[in-house]
Amino acid sequence: DPGKACCRQFNKGSSSSNSSSSKSSNLPDKPSRSDITSGIGRVRGRVTSCGDKHGGKGTVKVKMKIGGDGKVKSAEASGGGSALRSCVVSAVKRAKFKKSQKGLTVTYPFVFR
Repeated sequence: DPGKACCRQFNKGSSSSNSSSSKSSNLPDKPSRSDITSGIGRVRGRVTSCGDKHGGKGTVKVKMKIGGDGKVKSAEASGGGSALRSCVVSAVKRAKFKKSQKGLTVTYPFVFR
């Protein structure tokens, strides 16, 4: 019953949490394509050095889950040798993206020549 003191107190607490969530609602639902490109751009040098170290040729595709806080929560790679994949995943996990409400899972290709 919302008229009871215990419920009113609970509703007050939830309204303050609603105001804090309304602040986060100013964030985009998920990172944009340009946000992804920008975040990857910050670690591209590290990824390129992986190709130099491990003699990478071809394409390594990295599937990464980006959290709402802009950090890479998980990453897995396909293509290339195991040492190259491991190095690329390690580099990509250092990427930072703009914060969003939900985050995003995206697959990003890196081409080594």
